[in-house]
Amino acid sequence: MYFLNNQLDTFVAHCNHFHLHLYLNQLNDQASELIVT
Repeated sequence: MYFLNNQLDTFVAHCNHFHLHLYLNQLNDQASELIVT
């Protein structure tokens, strides 16, 4: 059971990291658009 919980935590952490990456990419795109215009 502990192992399963551990795997789940790892999976959630990966998902959160992925979303954070997407979010940062969006911010970068918006920032560069602001800089360009």
